Amino acid sequence: MFTRIWPGREDDFSTKMNAIPKLVVSRSLDQADAWSNSAVLPGPRSYLWHAARADALRRLGQAEPARQELHLALEQAPTGPERRLLARRLAALTEPR
Repeated sequence: MFTRIWPGREDDFSTKMNAIPKLVVSRSLDQADAWSNSAVLPGPRSYLWHAARADALRRLGQAEPARQELHLALEQAPTGPERRLLARRLAALTEPR
């Protein structure tokens, strides 16, 4: 979406945005060369991709699909602290409100 309009912008907002590190979630890009300080999250099956998707689904009120994505993320998370964070997010979605 931004790849066509962003390169070459030099206003104050763009300058600040270009200075901030950014992670790009994409099914079609391998690199984010068009944007300063940007990196594409690895593969659509990355635990980070599933965690980001779960958060978006949760915010949209879609608890069950969010839980499914969190289960996938939890299975793939490489470190204990990441697994514990994802488990807490999953537990929060599972608790009755």
